Amino acid sequence: MSDPFAPHFRFDVWSETWVAVAPGRKAIGAMRPGGLPTSTERCPFCAGHEADTERSTDEIGSPWRARSVLNRFPLTTTSQQGLAPLPPAGGGSAVLGEVRAIPALGVHEVIVESREHERDLATMRPEEALDVLTLWRARSRALARLEGVRAITLFRNKGRRAGSSQPHPHSQIVALPFVPPLLATRARVAEAHRATHGSAFVAHMIEDERAAGARIVADADDVVSYCPYASARAWWARLAIADEVPRFADVTDAQLAVLARRLPDLCARALSASGASDYNVFVSDPPLGHDAGFVIEVVPRTGGDAGFELSTGTSVCVVSPEDAAARMRASTPGAT
Repeated sequence: MSDPFAPHFRFDVWSETWVAVAPGRKAIGAMRPGGLPTSTERCPFCAGHEADTERSTDEIGSPWRARSVLNRFPLTTTSQQGLAPLPPAGGGSAVLGEVRAIPALGVHEVIVESREHERDLATMRPEEALDVLTLWRARSRALARLEGVRAITLFRNKGRRAGSSQPHPHSQIVALPFVPPLLATRARVAEAHRATHGSAFVAHMIEDERAAGARIVADADDVVSYCPYASARAWWARLAIADEVPRFADVTDAQLAVLARRLPDLCARALSASGASDYNVFVSDPPLGHDAGFVIEVVPRTGGDAGFELSTGTSVCVVSPEDAAARMRASTPGAT
């Protein structure tokens, strides 16, 4: 494209989906009311209220600085014997001979990221973020060892627009008995790339972004933050390790320390540049048994999907990734 700010479609080679980049529609994409949810009940995640949560599964520090607990309202269920293998083909409710339903066996945990009720990842000091990331890695490793797990998703919601139901800083991790379609597509694309080029797909993406330059937010210590070429939403930002790391669970202590410095900064820059307060962060990890590499996504939330998105499955990004990256580079987030 000679003019990256003119409306056009971009193809995301990783997910094999099209994205509409339409900067001219930014004026009609007004920020929707957001902010943290409020509650009149006492916070179950605050220090001293440990008895209000489900069973603890792990902790960092004594007294704890971050802890993981079973989710009181899980997406999955754990049987008395733990996770079981998936039912064989033909099990569940079948339509035209295909399995259309399986038991929701899995594990769903909440990671309480801080003792402080008002803390947030975007304002955490590196040592605080390191506690969070260390617990993310520990729970990723633990859940990956359970029988029947096919994929693990790790995410955090901040604010009502991002799906948050609790104001206390927390994230969630879910072990799934199936591979979601997006992860399956990415795994297939990554395997084809490795077969052809002999390298991990994430490392290839970083090479492309470094060569382009325009979408880079920061690049140091072999960790790159950038706005993806085919960003599915405005202000989408991504953090990736340049070295080949098969999965998030494989990150070394040294790499984790770098991520702990860079992730809060990227969150703060994305929020400062976008003017949003609500955002999602999630780890895009390959399914178990795959080694495509992982990235951490930061997505400020300024609004929801409308009719075009819902009817076509095609996302609309009203701020070009090049413009978003430039504004993030120039942003001056508050000191952490």
